[in-house]
Amino acid sequence: MTISKRSSPRAGKEKAARNRRTQRRRNPGAKPAGAAADAADPVKGRPGRSLTTSEDEIRAWAQKYAAENGWVLNPDNDVLDRVIKGLARNEQRFGHRYCPCRIRSGDEEKDKAIICSCIYHRDEIKKDGHCHCMLYYRPHEGQTGTVQT
Repeated sequence: MTISKRSSPRAGKEKAARNRRTQRRRNPGAKPAGAAADAADPVKGRPGRSLTTSEDEIRAWAQKYAAENGWVLNPDNDVLDRVIKGLARNEQRFGHRYCPCRIRSGDEEKDKAIICSCIYHRDEIKKDGHCHCMLYYRPHEGQTGTVQT
């Protein structure tokens, strides 16, 4: 009884090695499968990118801005945390605090309109009581211009 080359364990290893060589030829800069792609950077393994502003700094900035305008930050800490994380992520990825609830066009000039605090937030707070991403709120009766975190 003979074992065909196709089903032998050695044939499988040889085929895998050929596939790896082919992949390296097609994409010479790629990391091997199983390599820690995210080791260089927490954002999809892109080297050279680092967090420019921490979430705590963004929260402090947003709280100060809200107080200066007589608003409060979202009292729902879960929503507030998601918006702050989105702003930090966008600053890390794109270099600006783009509103996490709006879609970037890719045109830097057009996208300036959606850098937090965006050009729409004042009208939205006046009309709806909060901005689109629900970061800033108009205070309710008796509520102060700060939020406890």
